Amino acid sequence: PALQHRLDSIVEQANSLDSQLAAALGSADDEAAPGPSDALSRPLPEDPRAFRELWQRLSQAERDQLYDRDPTIGNHPGMPVGNAHTADKDHYLRRHLAEELHRAQAAESADLADLQALDRVLAAHPDIRLMLLDTRGERLRAAFAAGNPDTATHVSVSVPGMNTTVADSVDGMVTEAIGLRQLASRQLAWLPGRARETVATIGWIGYQAPQIRARDGL
Repeated sequence: PALQHRLDSIVEQANSLDSQLAAALGSADDEAAPGPSDALSRPLPEDPRAFRELWQRLSQAERDQLYDRDPTIGNHPGMPVGNAHTADKDHYLRRHLAEELHRAQAAESADLADLQALDRVLAAHPDIRLMLLDTRGERLRAAFAAGNPDTATHVSVSVPGMNTTVADSVDGMVTEAIGLRQLASRQLAWLPGRARETVATIGWIGYQAPQIRARDGL
């Protein structure tokens, strides 16, 4: 009985130490990774993976609060692309587009034609995902995808050339992205064992393309 009592005491102490260690490790993890409530008061992680992990723990109400704090948050690296019905990149960039379009219409600003063209093509193709919307430069920058680049087996990116603007090029590039995705998907379906592979095609008007203006009289 005395030996059994000592063994029971040792086991009890070991279990207690395990519980204390687990609690300490959990506390350390909580301090290392900011919780959802912390995200509303702290700077957001710059690392895409850390941001994505945090974003997936947030409720939609918390995500909305972050959008209210920074309407360009949809451009943050690491945010899931999602679609128009999930509170992710596409959702918040579309929301930002609507606000920027209202602003441009009221001010008759130089980027109005670009914003209108992008808004029209998204309305015509609701399955297209908006991936970038940047109004800070000389001309509007944007990117969009046919399919979901986060989950696709294959991803292609098309980049336009000189004299490109969103207003002049977005319709053609969306049509091209859709057509390329359909063609690639058909080709995969014909190949043995590859019918389940998926494709996403991105149109990237995400840089200030050089503009060449003709001289007067030429």
